[in-house]
Amino acid sequence: MNTLNLINEFKKTFPMENPPSILSDSIQLDKYERRELDLLAGKTWIEIDCEFLQVSYDIIFHLSPDAFHYYLPGICCAGLREDNKDLLVFHSIITMLDRSPVPEYWDDFF
Repeated sequence: MNTLNLINEFKKTFPMENPPSILSDSIQLDKYERRELDLLAGKTWIEIDCEFLQVSYDIIFHLSPDAFHYYLPGICCAGLREDNKDLLVFHSIITMLDRSPVPEYWDDFF
């Protein structure tokens, strides 16, 4: 499957409804983390690009579950669209999803 077809599959599977109004559930964000979320606010997932992700690669750890679900396809598509498979955000996602096989050890976010 070529890149354009794969991106179109993401668009079909994940409709571009309105971005979530609450991007983070955390009340302990520092100024830098809040600035990253402010830069993301109002963007649709298809507007996410590699330039943003290279600077804000750790934003994935601060997203609320709804925001994570909404923006995940955009993160994937940015890497596909710009042929950049080495984004640190991809490593962050894998690290986040790499859990123990024991569900009792999983946190609330997962």
